[in-house]
Amino acid sequence: HTVAPKANALQCAACHGTTSVPATQMNLKSMGYTMKAAQSVVCVQCHGNESLPSFTSLHSKHVTSEKIDCSMCHTFSRATERGLTIGIKR
Repeated sequence: HTVAPKANALQCAACHGTTSVPATQMNLKSMGYTMKAAQSVVCVQCHGNESLPSFTSLHSKHVTSEKIDCSMCHTFSRATERGLTIGIKR
């Protein structure tokens, strides 16, 4: 990411935004990084109506821990370059 020293670095949300606050440093949607549908529609496909944790913990669990490809929730895939799985592990 080529960021400044920790004391001067931007917080993740500055570039990536959150569900309630848009990013101030880049527009990921204009770059093609979007959800397939609203979060309330995408998430319930696998999780039902359960209470969901924060974006960062949810994203980390899906991508880092479970190796689930971005295309399960988003309009793009990173399966090949990151060795992710297309499909849900049960």
